[in-house]
Amino acid sequence: MSRADGGETRQRLLVAAMSLGMRDGVGALSIQAMADAAGVSKALVLYHFEDKQALLVALLEHAVGRDVAALESAARADEPMGALHTLVADAEGVAVRGLIVALSREASLRADAARLRAAREGGATALATAVLRSAGVRPHVARTLLGQVLLQQLDGQATADAPHGAREATLDAFTLALLSLGE
Repeated sequence: MSRADGGETRQRLLVAAMSLGMRDGVGALSIQAMADAAGVSKALVLYHFEDKQALLVALLEHAVGRDVAALESAARADEPMGALHTLVADAEGVAVRGLIVALSREASLRADAARLRAAREGGATALATAVLRSAGVRPHVARTLLGQVLLQQLDGQATADAPHGAREATLDAFTLALLSLGE
């Protein structure tokens, strides 16, 4: 197996594991279930990942990478508020954030989740700052605090069983709260 083939297989395993985790929850992420989801042998999973812990860490890193990319993309949008609304309404993005939260609650992944949280907070800070800038508001609190609050809001929405309309109402309340922090 070439290095390129190995990278593609590893990526395919992570995508399959992420789909399985989003659909069935973290408890469903056994090595065999992940192999079945990817259509490969358990031995191939263990070839690419030393053990289940290594696979779960890689899965968390993969999911966080997707989330950070979405946050940063929304922050660069011409209409950051519209991009934030789109981000909140994106079912797959919500599922990815839900998986990140669930993986972060696993005792064996807490240190890795804490390490990766800084990247997510950075993306959320960029988005919160872009939203406020587009509204002409200068906050009176640290920008990092805005990012932390936005990330908590997004993670809370991802783990809530709220209908779509309730998510939008929560986002609007969050937006108003951010705006009230400005001059």
